[in-house]
Amino acid sequence: MGDPVIAKYYESIAFTLKKPGEAAEAPKAEQVVASAKPGEVPAAVVANQVTVTATIMDISPKKTYVTLKGPDGKTVDVKVVDPKNLEKVKVGDQIEITYTQAFAIALDKAKPKPQAQPQKK
Repeated sequence: MGDPVIAKYYESIAFTLKKPGEAAEAPKAEQVVASAKPGEVPAAVVANQVTVTATIMDISPKKTYVTLKGPDGKTVDVKVVDPKNLEKVKVGDQIEITYTQAFAIALDKAKPKPQAQPQKK
């Protein structure tokens, strides 16, 4: 039987309200790949991050969904987890959205159990 493997997945979304008249930045995507060095416990991580500026096209009356228009002109409806996040936004505002995904995997090298010591009498 081999060593157990630990895998973890992370995901996050962050947004920033752009100030009126502030220029939208071009969409950007970044990727990071890292792995353990020779002799270390085998492990690796891959992370992707995408940042785009979108325009708020519509906000549902109960503030449960917003419709966003991306830089490519496509629209998408996004579920709002916390309606309080919409208190300072209105239709026509631009927001910068950063979406991050990461996947990490490693061998779970358990520490060796201490050997039982013979008891002296």
